[in-house]
Amino acid sequence: MYIAVSKTIHSSQSIPPFWRNNPQMQRAFHWIRRNPEAWHFIVNLAKREASLQRRTSIQWIIEETRRRRFKARNGQPLGINNSLSPAFARLLILEVPEIRPYIKTRCSSVDDLRHGYL
Repeated sequence: MYIAVSKTIHSSQSIPPFWRNNPQMQRAFHWIRRNPEAWHFIVNLAKREASLQRRTSIQWIIEETRRRRFKARNGQPLGINNSLSPAFARLLILEVPEIRPYIKTRCSSVDDLRHGYL
């Protein structure tokens, strides 16, 4: 498993409190745990785009991941539900802070505006 993600998912200090009980974030954590190679690819792609100072989107990153044809545990093609995009974007920013200026996020149900988590 990708170590930084593992620490993020299992460390209560790293995860904003609102995310711990958010169903969409929980589905994203579950997906990452089950697909560490694909998440590693997503993180590395974000790092590359940030190093090139190139604007990107979580949707483009997900599409690039789909093109790689990762396999799920059952051997079937890996599915990435678009509804996970907002959660993935937030986790990616947490994991790769340098991507923040280059990736756009919109207000989502994964955000807790009362505490400024965006």
